Amino acid sequence: MSWTTPRTWITGEVLSKALLDQQLRDNLAYLKVNIGLEAAVELTISGGAVTKTCAHHKIDTEEDDASDDLDTISGGIEGEALFIRPANGSRTVVVKHNVGNIWNPAGSDIEMDEADDYCLLIYSGSKWTVIGGGGGSFTNLIDAPSDYTDQGGKAVAVKVDESGLEFIDFPAGYTDEDAVAAAKADTDIADAIDKKHSNSLDHAQGTDQVLDDGGENEVGVVDIKSAVDLKHAQAHKLNSHDNPDGAVAFAGQQATNLVVHSVADSIAREALTKVAGKLCFQSDSGELYICKNE
Repeated sequence: MSWTTPRTWITGEVLSKALLDQQLRDNLAYLKVNIGLEAAVELTISGGAVTKTCAHHKIDTEEDDASDDLDTISGGIEGEALFIRPANGSRTVVVKHNVGNIWNPAGSDIEMDEADDYCLLIYSGSKWTVIGGGGGSFTNLIDAPSDYTDQGGKAVAVKVDESGLEFIDFPAGYTDEDAVAAAKADTDIADAIDKKHSNSLDHAQGTDQVLDDGGENEVGVVDIKSAVDLKHAQAHKLNSHDNPDGAVAFAGQQATNLVVHSVADSIAREALTKVAGKLCFQSDSGELYICKNE
């Protein structure tokens, strides 16, 4: 069911059932399940203020400045909702908390720097209260610190009372450089395992090699041997690799528990693709066949 623009009635016009259903029943049913907003009407900030004329506005900065503060929204009656967004994604609108008549329960300003950033407010009779919206800044969250002042080099942690997040000092003897180094070590090991598995090291003989020999990211096999062996034991299966495009050298080693291609009878054997040297076991006769030519 769609919205129908309300009709302007003419004096003496006869009301039909169809018109009443369309104008009253259907439009009321639509409003019951939808918030129908007209296209946003643009307002330009002047001296930190705008005047509301409808429920949906796009806000532009004064004189197209790169950034402008929105302190006050004039107009409105208690209970009215207001949707606002920037008129231009290259100009930032800052919704200011408690400078004029705008109140954000999070206690912080809201920066809208993308054309699709929205802010929803409801009028209390004296204040336009922010319900939600704004950009994705961490400090815009209602349960996080409101700014980064004097917080450089600190960690984010859940408060003891589990009511939100806060900045804390790293444990004694542990710095943010340690955290970076630990993350780098994990990355080096993961990279080395993948290189070992793809023959960047001597895969056949397991000879100790060095990745980035002499460089700042040098990693030796001695540093990652247990991780390599674990990955190799769990993941190195022939059927997990691409088909070889050349001869596979066994270097004089035995192929134990090898099972050759088996077929049920001669009909199935003759249907096989012929490749010189190919082995095939025919189960009904118990004979092993070797293809002499293609």
